[in-house]
Amino acid sequence: MKKVTIILVVLIVGAFLFAAGSKEVAKSDGRPTIRLITDATGIDDKSFNAAAWRGITEFYGESVGNTPSRGKLYDVVTSQTQDAYIPNLRDAAEDGSFDLIMVTGFTFADALGEIAPQYPDQKFTIVDVDWVGHPNVMEFIYSEEEGSYLVGLAAALQAKEDGIANPRFGFIGGVPGST
Repeated sequence: MKKVTIILVVLIVGAFLFAAGSKEVAKSDGRPTIRLITDATGIDDKSFNAAAWRGITEFYGESVGNTPSRGKLYDVVTSQTQDAYIPNLRDAAEDGSFDLIMVTGFTFADALGEIAPQYPDQKFTIVDVDWVGHPNVMEFIYSEEEGSYLVGLAAALQAKEDGIANPRFGFIGGVPGST
């Protein structure tokens, strides 16, 4: 999953550079400027945020532990609560120095849906959501159910091989919710 997210970050940046049109790309050296806005779990969540951050740093030829361009070409803001999503998105858009504002995960969908139309010249992207639906928002979603299917299949085959009669399987989701 992390590799997929890193690849998505690189593709997102490339797509926005290609589609940038009249907006001057990257004020410093021809590379785009990016602000990543995360939820409270931050860039050390070992999930979407961490993968996006790693993808951004690697895009600039840096690493998570060595980020000399942070604050110049890219930056990250951690939203401590969901109430901070809209102000953080608005602040980044009004700042005007970011070619791309990136958020990850469905918890940002409503906030991005509210902010994106207010800043039609600002490019946004969201990972794991496909229902925001504004022309300045690039949405990325992938078929995570396919991996889950394969894990279930592997578990069932192993149970059969181990001679377990009528096995039962479950899963632990990433966030609380109905199943």
